[in-house]
Amino acid sequence: MKVNGFQILYKEMVIALNNEKTKIEYTCRRLTENDINMVMDINKNFREGFICYDNAFIFLRNPSNWIYAAVANNVILGFAYGYELNRLNDIGNMLILFIYFLRNNSLLNCI
Repeated sequence: MKVNGFQILYKEMVIALNNEKTKIEYTCRRLTENDINMVMDINKNFREGFICYDNAFIFLRNPSNWIYAAVANNVILGFAYGYELNRLNDIGNMLILFIYFLRNNSLLNCI
C-alpha cells in the first residue's frame, strides 16, 4: 500500500517479551476523527499531555494532516503524525512526519 508515495511494508510486529517472542497481529491505517478516543489514549500510553481533544479533532478533520498508526484491538501500538507542506516550486507538496514507536512492553497489557 502507498500513502502519498510512501510504501507501507509492515504487516505484523514481533515484540520480545521476557526473552520470548510474541507475534502481534495489527493493521496500519490512517486515523480519522472517528478514532478520536483511540488518539486520546496516546496521553496515557505514550506521553502525558501530548494530545488535546479539541486540537486533535481539528487535526484529524484536516485532509492535509496525518496520523498513521499500527492498531491492534483498538489500541495504538505505534504511530506517525505529520502534515503536508506546500512548496514554492512545482514539484508538489512534501509530507513532514514525526514518528513514535512502541517503547516498552507495557502496552501489551492493554491488548
